[in-house]
Amino acid sequence: MKRIRRFVQGAWDLFATAVFTAFWASLATISPLLSPSRRLFFACARWWSRSILWAVRARVKRTGGEHVAWDEPMIVMSNHVSNLDILCLFTQLP
Repeated sequence: MKRIRRFVQGAWDLFATAVFTAFWASLATISPLLSPSRRLFFACARWWSRSILWAVRARVKRTGGEHVAWDEPMIVMSNHVSNLDILCLFTQLP
């Protein structure tokens, strides 16, 4: 039963990722026509990330953000604990 549940969950994750990626990538492709400032493009990336994290039921918790000077240039790195690291960064960075 666990194998079937894992298979169904994996199939759902793949399907949801494909659907959300197709939708948000299509919108991001035309976003420069709608918003030359690229704000819509980055909003699409953020919502794409949130959609996939929601679909795979991943919870993201950011701590220590109050100690970061967000108005200064910085390099953000990830340790790649999972394939969802990039999505987590998209949702948590301003």
